[in-house]
Amino acid sequence: MTFRLASLLLPAILALPACHGCDGTSGNRPGGDGASAIDAARSDAPRPGGPPPNVLLILTDDQRAGTETCLDSVQGLLAAKGMVFRNSTASTPLCCPGRSSIFTGEYAHNHGVQTNGDGEEDPGEFIPGARDFQNHGNEAIIFPRWLGEAGYRTGLFGKYLNGYDELSKGLDAPYVPPHWDEWHAFREVKYYDFVLVERAAGDTQPRTTCYLSGPDTTDDRDADRCRRNADQVVEDGSENYSGEVLAGKTIDFMRQSVADGKPFFAYLALKSPHLPAASAHRYQPDPERDKFTDEAKARLADCPYWDWADRPPSYLEEDVSDQPAWVKAQKEKGVNPDDIDRTRRRQLVSLLTVDDEVAELVAALEDAGALDNTVILYSSDNGYSWGDHWWTKKNCSFDSCARVPMIAFDGRNPVARETDWPVMNIDLAPTILDLAGAAPPPDQKVNGTSFRSLVEGTGEPAARDAILTECWGDSQYGPDIHAAVRTSQWKYVEHYRDHEMTEIKTRLDGDEERELYDLVRDPSESENLSHRSPAELADLGYDADDIADTMAELAGRLAALRAQ
Repeated sequence: MTFRLASLLLPAILALPACHGCDGTSGNRPGGDGASAIDAARSDAPRPGGPPPNVLLILTDDQRAGTETCLDSVQGLLAAKGMVFRNSTASTPLCCPGRSSIFTGEYAHNHGVQTNGDGEEDPGEFIPGARDFQNHGNEAIIFPRWLGEAGYRTGLFGKYLNGYDELSKGLDAPYVPPHWDEWHAFREVKYYDFVLVERAAGDTQPRTTCYLSGPDTTDDRDADRCRRNADQVVEDGSENYSGEVLAGKTIDFMRQSVADGKPFFAYLALKSPHLPAASAHRYQPDPERDKFTDEAKARLADCPYWDWADRPPSYLEEDVSDQPAWVKAQKEKGVNPDDIDRTRRRQLVSLLTVDDEVAELVAALEDAGALDNTVILYSSDNGYSWGDHWWTKKNCSFDSCARVPMIAFDGRNPVARETDWPVMNIDLAPTILDLAGAAPPPDQKVNGTSFRSLVEGTGEPAARDAILTECWGDSQYGPDIHAAVRTSQWKYVEHYRDHEMTEIKTRLDGDEERELYDLVRDPSESENLSHRSPAELADLGYDADDIADTMAELAGRLAALRAQ
């Protein structure tokens, strides 16, 4: 017996969303009428009394949604006393586009950074992501600029954007982007034997510092490279694991800001659990070997992902006849399940150091008397696929790639709460500005929406009935070029021939390369309904006419979101 899908569609699916500041163009730069965008991005919730809160944003790298539940401090200190977002998505689930969206509050089709390295301006020239970010004028509109103008002290600790070191070529000193008071950024993002470009508050020139690891970890070649690329060397015999060094610098920055009576924004961008996913010695004595200590295994003993007994149906699925061409190609290539297991466990162990760093940061804030006026946001730049749909990377529309952790702890109101409101990485900039009582100028547009009311427990933002993900893929950065719209029930995906996403690919049978999943009945996205015959749909309990209507409605919704 079939049922009518139209009756199950949320009313919101039938209406196009309000455009937060869109003017029908692809650029969101100062010069247009963007007042409505800023108004929409702000929360209408009453602002609590007292000084503006400090904000600490902790961003991991390639952390799959759900893995945060395996981290004791993240759960006990943040989630157990804050807002947990059960529905959090990266608008473009890849390092540079995702981080660019965090800095600007814009979709990638607006800020222009669509991969980790771009050749669009000149197909013969590779432009690293950091340079691409700069070329599109984004350095002038990052949200720390408006925080600084509102009296905040801003600091970056860790990963900036891929190819950051390229920005220093031809200059007399390492390049530090504007609008940061303190800067401690990886020259090359590494776990051990790494170089930081550093400029503390009050310094007139940045310096480069090589942090060498202890004798049990340092590789002579890595050490020599580290020394050659730095002005000074720290070789004190300690482990100097990068996450711990950066957390310590973040703590120093926060303590000094509190002592100076300055509200602060600290951005701690860690390498964990990005491959090769090395951990500190207490959990992984040799970063080159998959041998973990008893302490590491004991801490992850109750983590459902350690053995991952309950793998989704999408894991190395046998029948991919209904899946897009890139999934079929991946299956033909084949994947080694042992490699997937190795990646999964290395990433989980690497996250244990993040958990320890969270505990240290919270303890330092409490010791400084600042925890009760600090908002801590915890998230990741993108998810990561562990063999879901035969994919073992990121930058895809499937939830394994696009979903990320998101937790918001507000020391002014430390109460455990959860929400299904669909938060995105583009929401971080307007939220942090809203918390600070700051805003970009009226002519600066944003795509994100402030969720300050959820952080402070005063209500919910305006309803959001659909979200957009976009992926510009090739052999290095992802499977293909595609975009998706997701509602509470449906995910609809289109695959394109062109970079501008105007021409949908065709399949061998001549049909357009599209996907449709009923996320309520099929959360693992294993049953693509878009190419089923009426009889096959009927067997699954769907009506073919309703599926066609749903796809048409969602195609319109996708086009509207991409026009914002």
